[in-house]
Amino acid sequence: MLILGIGGYGINFINFVHQKYSNQLKSAVILKDEIVCLSFNADIIFLDTNFSNNIQKICKTDKNIAIIAGFGGSTSKYLETIVKRLKLCNNKFAVFGTTPFLFENNKIKYQAKKIIDKLTKINTPLYVYKNSFDKNALLNDVNSFFKKTDEKIYQKMLYWLQNDKL
Repeated sequence: MLILGIGGYGINFINFVHQKYSNQLKSAVILKDEIVCLSFNADIIFLDTNFSNNIQKICKTDKNIAIIAGFGGSTSKYLETIVKRLKLCNNKFAVFGTTPFLFENNKIKYQAKKIIDKLTKINTPLYVYKNSFDKNALLNDVNSFFKKTDEKIYQKMLYWLQNDKL
């Protein structure tokens, strides 16, 4: 499986997987400003300045691709483009992401809803993890909260990989 992390949450998730499962990884590479790639099966040998070329090379690197992002952030705009390009390949892929917290601003919530709707409209395999923790509880134990979230999403990725369903 190849994991493509997009944006702040995607990169944090990649760091979690890299730290916890590093003995199982083959390679990791930064593709673009806030897009990182990890592979369990293959060496990733490309750093192309053309982002579209990188997506085509990802298709050739691994047949199973998991995309992880926080929906609503500024980099979630890449998701639709990446998904459309992956659909041109014959790879198995799915998008995993988190929604904004209830206390986050409405613009971020609107962006999240908009990208989830777009991905749903183009029949994207999609797993949405709803961040429903309240602000005070989150601030009391932020590290534990995010590690639990990351582990839940990682286990969902493995389930998807083994069972071909979300």
